[in-house]
Amino acid sequence: MIVAFDIKVETSRFDGKKMLAVPVAKAIKEPQKLFEEALSIILRFIVRRLKNHHEMRKKGIYKHLMSGVSYMLPFVIGGGIVIALSFLVDQLIGVPQDSLGQLGSYNELAASLNKIGGAKHLDSCFPY
Repeated sequence: MIVAFDIKVETSRFDGKKMLAVPVAKAIKEPQKLFEEALSIILRFIVRRLKNHHEMRKKGIYKHLMSGVSYMLPFVIGGGIVIALSFLVDQLIGVPQDSLGQLGSYNELAASLNKIGGAKHLDSCFPY
């Protein structure tokens, strides 16, 4: 909004609006320059708003992704603990030296704990 005045004017009614206040003489003598200035202000405002929108959208995607990870974390941790218990059970009961590759699934109790913990689903987490 372009407002041209030479005396004190109450501008409270324009609160919240983008306003370009100029003297009346400038509005009469250089209207083209005034419109170009107003247009550049509007364009800067639009560009700034688009950048903010883009940043907010990126933050929103990150926020949703992290929220999903937060909900998934207790299950992954719980599964890992149960799998660790299966290894502990096998070590306490004893596994023959030639069957160490089956650690965590050699005894029936350890195999059950390993299955409950979801070792098959977590295999992709460990490089072999």
